[in-house]
Amino acid sequence: MVLKALFIESPLWPIQGLDERANPHLAQMLIDYMRERIAAKRVVHYELFRAIGGYLEESH
Repeated sequence: MVLKALFIESPLWPIQGLDERANPHLAQMLIDYMRERIAAKRVVHYELFRAIGGYLEESH
C-alpha cells in the first residue's frame, strides 16, 4: 500500500500505523523505488524517508 501510494503520488500521512508497519523488507522496496526515481531524474517524495529512516545504511 505504501509503495502504491507513492507511485500514484498520494501522500503517506493518511496511512494509519505507518510508523509501526515499517520493517526492513518495506524499507528495501522503498529504497529500490527511490533509486529508480533518482535514475529517471524524478522527484522523490520526502515522506518516503518516514518509512525507511530507521533502516538506512551507509551503502544506501
